[in-house]
Amino acid sequence: MVFQGLFLMSAFTAGMKLKPKLNPKREERARYISSKGGASIVARGLSYTYPGSDKPALKNINFSLNAGETLAIVGYNGSGKSTLAKILLRIVDYDKGSLLVNNVNVRNYHPADYHSHLSAVFQGFSKYSSTLKENVGLGNIDKIGYVPAIQEAIHLAEADKFVESLPHGLKTMLATPGFESMSYPGMMNDGESSKRHDLSGGEWQKVALARAFMRAKEPGVDLLIFDEPTSSLDALAQSHITATLKSISRTPTGERTKTIIYITHSVATARGADKIAMMKDGTITEFGTHEELLSKPDGGYAALYNAAQGNPSL
Repeated sequence: MVFQGLFLMSAFTAGMKLKPKLNPKREERARYISSKGGASIVARGLSYTYPGSDKPALKNINFSLNAGETLAIVGYNGSGKSTLAKILLRIVDYDKGSLLVNNVNVRNYHPADYHSHLSAVFQGFSKYSSTLKENVGLGNIDKIGYVPAIQEAIHLAEADKFVESLPHGLKTMLATPGFESMSYPGMMNDGESSKRHDLSGGEWQKVALARAFMRAKEPGVDLLIFDEPTSSLDALAQSHITATLKSISRTPTGERTKTIIYITHSVATARGADKIAMMKDGTITEFGTHEELLSKPDGGYAALYNAAQGNPSL
């Protein structure tokens, strides 16, 4: 415990000296102003190289997206799709180029302010050693204890059925990789309440989707970015989630209120987007509607689409 305490104190001392890299200077800071129709995005010449790498992960990315539009990003593994999502989410900063969100340089937004207006889920989502309620509720800390909001998010994620099958419902403790149950004198958790429940890959993905949906419907959330959100789900569930995204991004009268960007390997999912970006070797090689990209017989998207015709899972 002494050695652990010394290590933690050293880490704490070092951490106190760190300054957030993405925070703008006070005189350059701009307040994020939410748009009723969603976020508009303009990327020009975006490039990024991971520290320690000689090869750019992104190079000369160019595209524009109007407020309320849906963009599907497709391409083979390693083409830079997830890296682009991290740039758009301000998880990492780009090296070259410019990125405007609502006509403002995204570097001028304070990350906390910017993040409060978006919701996202990645393939490599977090799995917390806690209850199902808390795993979902973490998507919106302000409502982590509000059961109706959590139940609605679970419903949107098509997770009602498996949640009902859990031994303690929302109070079920979930088992996560690397977690070992511990007990000590005076510990409250014992018996059935201390047992942790294993979830399948598809069930965990629904938990991650529910976590994202906790914020997605909130007023002022203008941008939704989903990285392979349904990769572990069956075709019917994928279709339902896509329909849900469309539904929550519009008013009952059909007016668009949110901009959606999703990364997918499914051409069937991509074809429903307003615009499609085909990525290869870290750059966008094709950009347009489904019909426009199919009209290029030698294009990469057309090849992907034609391959999918012989493989319904795509």
